[in-house]
Amino acid sequence: MSQKNKYSSYKYFMYSMLEYFKNKEFKLEERNFGSIRQLLNDYIEIYNQIKSNTGDSSKLKRSLDALEDNILFYFKNTKLSKHKFLSKDIEKIELIFKKGNQSLNTEAYFSLTAFIKKMNNINILNVWIDILKSDYTVNFDDIDKLMDCYISELLFEGYSLKYLEEFWLNEFKDLKDCKDEESILVQVEKFRVLSKIKDSKYDIVLNLNIPISLKEELEKGENLNINKLVYKIFELESNRHLVKHIESKSFFKSSKATTLKTKVKAPDKYRAMYIAVNNIINYLDVYKVIDNSINNNIKVALLESEEYKAYNINELMKYSRVLSSREREDIVDFILLREDFRKNNIKSTSIDNIENIINILQKINELTIDNRLLNCWNSVEGITRFYKDSKSNINAVNSIMPKVISMYIIKQKMNCLWDRIYPLIKKDIINDPRLNDCISSKNNKKYNKIKFATYLLKDESAKWLYENTCTNIIICRKVAELNSLLKDPKKLEQYVEMKMKCIEHNINSIYRLRNNLVHSGGNVNINMENYTQRLQYYLNCILGTLIHHMKRNPDLTIPEVLYSIINSHDEYMANIKSLKGKVKGKKGKELEDIIIDYGVENIAFIKYLYI
Repeated sequence: MSQKNKYSSYKYFMYSMLEYFKNKEFKLEERNFGSIRQLLNDYIEIYNQIKSNTGDSSKLKRSLDALEDNILFYFKNTKLSKHKFLSKDIEKIELIFKKGNQSLNTEAYFSLTAFIKKMNNINILNVWIDILKSDYTVNFDDIDKLMDCYISELLFEGYSLKYLEEFWLNEFKDLKDCKDEESILVQVEKFRVLSKIKDSKYDIVLNLNIPISLKEELEKGENLNINKLVYKIFELESNRHLVKHIESKSFFKSSKATTLKTKVKAPDKYRAMYIAVNNIINYLDVYKVIDNSINNNIKVALLESEEYKAYNINELMKYSRVLSSREREDIVDFILLREDFRKNNIKSTSIDNIENIINILQKINELTIDNRLLNCWNSVEGITRFYKDSKSNINAVNSIMPKVISMYIIKQKMNCLWDRIYPLIKKDIINDPRLNDCISSKNNKKYNKIKFATYLLKDESAKWLYENTCTNIIICRKVAELNSLLKDPKKLEQYVEMKMKCIEHNINSIYRLRNNLVHSGGNVNINMENYTQRLQYYLNCILGTLIHHMKRNPDLTIPEVLYSIINSHDEYMANIKSLKGKVKGKKGKELEDIIIDYGVENIAFIKYLYI
């Protein structure tokens, strides 16, 4: 990679990581690759479950096979196998998996248990920074995959997004002044600070209502041991010198509340408070059935610099995913559709099903962490159960979800790009009559689909936009990517196939977590919220598709749309393969004309069969 390209890669990485930490444009939900350590841990856990199970283990064995496929896919499609410390290990693991047909591969098990210890020992976070700097990371596609892997390992490590965002804002104030590879590399190296941070112990105080039986237990001098955390009575009098700040904030105002203290090990303070509060909330949840005084109104304070400082626990604990403007438009469309059915006294089970799911999602913030995921999963199954050509619930989900999202890929990328450049167009920061002509005549905040897709397809106009937004590396990346996907059917086909496989693996990971909660009494995963947000993103995609088509034809039912999805996706991929043959060997305007004749709308805005 040239020095100029390396500089651009580093710059793209630096600014994109902030967007991951802020979860801008649902970057976390759209991740293609999770944590390799999580995958290996899942494999080891399921292997042990099979070994200890005396009954039917067929479902567990299928889960183990899916994990093996996922691990091999990860090694094949990321650059982890290129790293000098891991390449031979990964090569050997791949051979072990490929040669073993037995459900329980003992050699694979012990190889993976050792391998994960090796990754922890050399520090996988540092490995990804090494890979970023390497000569075999050659383009933005590589950087995108790398960032997915890196943020997944940061989350697996236990970091909170709030802390990571603060870290970025504090550490990289001089980033805008970096004009060459040498200066920006200094900034990249600062990420290694996150590799060095070890779990610290945080002193946390909680003020909350607890059941009388637990209060009596504490007053006897006993501790509350809940999932390896120890909660004790906080002695106010002996800690007066530490609580002046929180006393002034009415921290101890309620005479009915009990003040507890605990110590939590975590990589950052926000994660520590999250663990302390979430742990006791989950434990007390069942008491709400018999005791109206038990609620989630908890005050929390953290010992910092010899003084307790109060934090807004609602901000720390709230379900952080918010609807996008387009998802809100889907809800508005559904309300209008439902009103039409009501006024015409029409009963529709499809409308009822969609309404029930929307109501569940609207109340999701009121649920405990584990119930958020379980309710989201039940909602997904509530839709995909109408697809009958599947052997199981998980197969039905995997038959529908990847296809829905993969047909939406180009449109989603165009939406994100337009949201970034539209303010620049309106402020006349970029001024191109061809681009101005892409503004929709029906809504001047939106784009004309065919005109904007054609603009991005053509090298001349795409190059103009790229060069005139060169100060924003993320916009440049989006322009170049869309130009490439629109004019290269082979690359589009490969990208769609990879995306579908990634979504399938992500769904399998969520399903394993769901099964662990339901069947094995598993503990709440520290990153369960991220799994739930990703699942809700998938759910919103299928809901949006259903609402879009049912609004245009209210007679449609959920099963009819689902079967259309399957057939439409097959037709879409067949047409892309056909187009790939037509453009083979063609370049420049000749290639663009073939794509335009085929119809850019058939690439970016798929028309569903039958509906």
